[in-house]
Amino acid sequence: MPRSPKSLVETRSIVRAFAAFFGSGAISDIWPRLDRSYMFAIYVYIVFAGPLLASIIGPILIDRYRVTIFPVQITFISFVWGIAVLLMPETYVPVILYWKARQFRKLTRQLKFKAPIELKRVKFRRRMKHDLNRPFRFLYKDRMLTLVVAYTGLNYIITYQMFSAVPLLYSTDYKFDLLMWVLLSYPPLTLLQQSSGIIGY
Repeated sequence: MPRSPKSLVETRSIVRAFAAFFGSGAISDIWPRLDRSYMFAIYVYIVFAGPLLASIIGPILIDRYRVTIFPVQITFISFVWGIAVLLMPETYVPVILYWKARQFRKLTRQLKFKAPIELKRVKFRRRMKHDLNRPFRFLYKDRMLTLVVAYTGLNYIITYQMFSAVPLLYSTDYKFDLLMWVLLSYPPLTLLQQSSGIIGY
């Protein structure tokens, strides 16, 4: 039995909320300062390229192979998450210092070696309140950041509306089949995004 649009919206909202919560993090402790600008550009590019590639692959999987998209997404995300957990080292400095202090205590059998994270205990509720309020404080106090966020949001609105408008135009007005309007809609957007990103960077 197909699910109602309302339930699909609720499911996607919950999944997107979890993705944003667990996928957010600082890149300052992963890459050095000189490499950070390049990695941030790649990260922003993936944000736009991901929906474009998914819009090409998803309809083909659904129409030709009768595969629902959510199991494919869950399988792929689980695979990538497993690789990240197994192969990506810890980069958070307080945790690394805690590991070193614990190793020194084990080797020297002296309890005087303490990490800063052990000396200053912060309650989970206070930490969550601080972390959740920080983006809104930045947005409220920094006017330039507010303008950049508003401009980026406008770009997102225009881009993702094209994801819905262009296929609708080809499928309803021109009566193209699925493979035809997928190939006519999303590859030009992908090439345009790639060229503009390379030229702009």
